[in-house]
Amino acid sequence: MGAEEDRNLRVADQDGDRQGPPEASPAAPISIAATLGRTACLVGMTVGLLALVRFWPPAGRAMHVILAAPIWPRLYGWLHVQSEIGREQILLIVMVLVCFGFALSVQLLALWIIGLLRRRKHQTDNGNARA
Repeated sequence: MGAEEDRNLRVADQDGDRQGPPEASPAAPISIAATLGRTACLVGMTVGLLALVRFWPPAGRAMHVILAAPIWPRLYGWLHVQSEIGREQILLIVMVLVCFGFALSVQLLALWIIGLLRRRKHQTDNGNARA
């Protein structure tokens, strides 16, 4: 916890009673609607990335580099996969997991940037109110 946050938590009113945390606390609960929105966005980005891999040749080649890695024959052996269908299913699962991981990274980065911008706006609004 930073020094300024610590000071905000210890601010006392004129009677000497402690005030609660500031309104924009970082541990504020997230609504169900926001969670559903984030989930829908994550699923949409994953499906969009899978479509991009399917229909845009450069993305397909990048995925092929991942799927052509030498670890997959070892994985087939560990999982005792003998059939071509089983191998294709594993590769499809890997494609979905790669796209999901990339979409999750993009979403977390976007949420971090949004939070950073909100904190800056909150700080500048508080600075303007004090002046």
